[in-house]
Amino acid sequence: MMKHNPNPGQRALRKGRVSVENTAYFITTSTADARPILAAPDAARIAVDSLRWLREAGRVWILGYVVMPDHVHLVLALRQGATLPKVIQVWKGFTARSLHRKCGVPSPVWQRGYYDHGIRDAKDLQIRLQYLHENPVRKGLVDAPAKYEFSTAHPSRQGDVDAWWMA
Repeated sequence: MMKHNPNPGQRALRKGRVSVENTAYFITTSTADARPILAAPDAARIAVDSLRWLREAGRVWILGYVVMPDHVHLVLALRQGATLPKVIQVWKGFTARSLHRKCGVPSPVWQRGYYDHGIRDAKDLQIRLQYLHENPVRKGLVDAPAKYEFSTAHPSRQGDVDAWWMA
């Protein structure tokens, strides 16, 4: 019996996906059913803390992120032995468990799959970082990227960026 795939584009997202150590990727992942569960400050902090946890666990270098109410954009570089699918799986699982335990967010937290784009060069990196930092402005949440608390554009989040990696 053939299983119905509720998200027919899932397979296309994985087509040609590769993971290369010490390579940067732009990632977008959405909450299940585009629920705005990350709009609550405590929930957004959990998503940010989970990214920091990934770095502390030696899986990624953080180059930029923005936690929006219903999705997350991030730019990260894979560290030795890390693969993109495993990093995203671990991050989503860790974040979902924390959101459930600390905020009572029911499952599923995340939409299956994610979008990824391998960063080609310094110009591409800057374009992607600008795009993610301006996302809260485009969505009308703030009038300047530096005013959005859950983004590496915010002054309090500058320490989350592994800027040396981009030098």
